[in-house]
Amino acid sequence: MHLEADEYVAKMQEAAGQVNYLKAKLVELKHGSRPQEIAKANADLSEVQAQFENARVRDRPNAGILAFNISPRCVKSVYARR
Repeated sequence: MHLEADEYVAKMQEAAGQVNYLKAKLVELKHGSRPQEIAKANADLSEVQAQFENARVRDRPNAGILAFNISPRCVKSVYARR
């Protein structure tokens, strides 16, 4: 019987924590984000976009060059000079 009581108490504590979290989230939604939070989110977004672009270029290194209709021979000569 004691195990059931412990489980009940744990579930009640979990539910109380969830209620507190949701109350805090509601306050945040009502008041909007602070300028610092918006700036951090924008910085995080910029970082992820840069990582995505780096991965895209790394996985398809000639994709950007081909978009400008540069001949493969020109590309080879540029890489050969490195």
